[in-house]
Amino acid sequence: ATTHIAVPATSGDDGGSGGSGGRGVGLPEYATFDRIALPPRRISQHVGERVMLVPHHYQINSHWFTYAVRFSGHGAMQTRVDPESNALLPGLGSRAWRWPRMSLANFGVAQKLGPLFLPTLQRPFLTSRALLWFGGPAQIAARALRREALALGAAPNRLIVSPRVSSSGYIERATRATMYADTLAYNSHTITVDMLWAGVPTITLSGGSIASRVGTAVSSAGGSPEAAVASLREYGCAVTELLGRGAAYEQPQVAWRR
Repeated sequence: ATTHIAVPATSGDDGGSGGSGGRGVGLPEYATFDRIALPPRRISQHVGERVMLVPHHYQINSHWFTYAVRFSGHGAMQTRVDPESNALLPGLGSRAWRWPRMSLANFGVAQKLGPLFLPTLQRPFLTSRALLWFGGPAQIAARALRREALALGAAPNRLIVSPRVSSSGYIERATRATMYADTLAYNSHTITVDMLWAGVPTITLSGGSIASRVGTAVSSAGGSPEAAVASLREYGCAVTELLGRGAAYEQPQVAWRR
């Protein structure tokens, strides 16, 4: 029978990710979740192990590095930029990039994007002046992203596909995004946490599976439950609204084709 145990989160309770958290002979097999990623009424539908429901969010992340890069002193935002975070693939020269530049970002693995991600973003993207920004995909995935984005009407100079960078470059790159659009059927996990800690507004779609509720759980634990929406239509509308807010602070440096 499946049971659940409500306990405080500690550094030792790292079963997480829906997998077995058992530590060997004599210890029970368990999976660590929170009540949003895995509502108690759904435990028997999704998990065979014993379930340990922890307060807030089941992921245990260290954010001292993220926070240290984003802020200094008494909360003043740093303006120092790691040159590595400017590394872009051909198609957008470094001189064309001036921060802040309105951008709609997703830095998750390309396999999580799915067939509905770009079509869902088509309207808010094409009705704004934002850049569409992906980070770290393999070369074959980068080509596919460019092909799909162009097919939906995106001009080549509004699409950025950045290569992988170091941790410091990644964090500084993250702080330069206007907003983060979470993947749909399989949400980002640690990347969504990083974005929220970096102060980047995030939109996530709440679904019926554990993988599609991670973003909702992260946002709720971070004090931003409004980041989670219940439908693709709401997702597109939320992205449009956030990009509209970002446009008020935009400082155009170059002419962008629509």
